[in-house]
Amino acid sequence: MKNRNQQGFVLLLELMIATLVAAVMLSAATVGIVRLNAVGNQLSARDRVKQVASAKYIVTYCAIPANACSGMPFAPIVPPAGQIVTEGYTFQMTLVDGNTWTFTATPVAWGYSGAASFFVTNDQILRCTADGSTPDAGSPACQ
Repeated sequence: MKNRNQQGFVLLLELMIATLVAAVMLSAATVGIVRLNAVGNQLSARDRVKQVASAKYIVTYCAIPANACSGMPFAPIVPPAGQIVTEGYTFQMTLVDGNTWTFTATPVAWGYSGAASFFVTNDQILRCTADGSTPDAGSPACQ
């Protein structure tokens, strides 16, 4: 009788160890998935900032009658003034006047939804920060 109880205990112990190993592996995989999601959000935000900068430049350039072009196909890419939150980033478009504007992208949750912020203005230079601060015209250009 004692031998049968010992076998049951050993089986229970083996199941607990297997469950513990599975939990550790699952937690490691979850961290990797969160990091991949953050990198994807960051790349998407950077590309969005570049697209908006290019579209805004074309729309502004084509608004000059002497240039004889149409910026209408690019106008829907340019967001209205204000704030938009999407894909783990907060995007802020600020219109200073007809030719001066800024567009900023900052992570909603630093480290979880992204680890870099982006800034561009009518000078078309993409600027980045990776220290949690909000970028501005004095921030370094992205590599």
